[in-house]
Amino acid sequence: MATILVANAAQAQFYLQAKGGYAFPASIQRINGISDIDGDNVIEDGVHIETWNAAKQKVDVSDTPIYGSGGAGVTTSLTAGYMLTKHFGVELAVHYFESERSHPQHTENVIVEVDNSPTVTADFYAKSRQVRIAPSVVVCGNIMGISPYARFGLLLPVAGQVEVEAHTILNDPSSGDRQETDLNVVINGAFSLGYNTAFGLSVPLTPHVSLYAEAELITLAITPAKSAIVSGEERTYSAQGNRTTTDLNKISLANTIYLREKVFVNALTETSNNQYTNAHYDQKMPKDELASPTNYNSLGVHLGVRYTF
Repeated sequence: MATILVANAAQAQFYLQAKGGYAFPASIQRINGISDIDGDNVIEDGVHIETWNAAKQKVDVSDTPIYGSGGAGVTTSLTAGYMLTKHFGVELAVHYFESERSHPQHTENVIVEVDNSPTVTADFYAKSRQVRIAPSVVVCGNIMGISPYARFGLLLPVAGQVEVEAHTILNDPSSGDRQETDLNVVINGAFSLGYNTAFGLSVPLTPHVSLYAEAELITLAITPAKSAIVSGEERTYSAQGNRTTTDLNKISLANTIYLREKVFVNALTETSNNQYTNAHYDQKMPKDELASPTNYNSLGVHLGVRYTF
């Protein structure tokens, strides 16, 4: 027994490694949609919706279906590992992920029962930044000096946010005026748990330094917890060519929390702070909104360097 313990202790190795690479979407889902906020009739076929506004006017909504994943982007990480035996070890990694700027939604609205009614076009762009912790176990081998390995573990986002840019254009054919609104929104996620699996090859350069390449599969979905409008600007262009610019933070958005902040919930009820389900909603409190998870599944390709002590 003592001999086995001494042998295992001799094989134990501590190492540090750094890597970087790019993550490709591993699964695709529809990442936009429109809900029936009025509680009235809605006809939806995935592309086109007919609904009625509060004035009971028929509204024609064109919703461009957009499919994708939030998982595409650049990844870097620092890892500390310890080989308990020649073939088995544990790791703790800190990942930084920055997604591509995506275009998750495009909508167009028009009141079809009113001639020359205003049309509204809205586009939303999103970018995610995350810090993730990844505890894992590692299994490795040795084939002619090259070490193939596999890693399996958890993935816990511990910091980060989604930054959304909302661009809205309202055209009024009756007056010739055009109104453009830009909003910057920050979304924070709820606690989420994902998984990471990787397969790679490590090639030694010196007794202490080696290079490695790996493919990593991430499965992760994050549900939003809250959001807030952090800045906004409204520009009005008259038919005569005049322009008026308004900082929205200095008017209604600054005075009404309900318009500026949201709390995401699993269901809307008559007690939710939402004007469409609760006639006595409180404008001094954040708006309750339905939560929908975002898919961050990805397949990444990484290159890295390892230093073994």
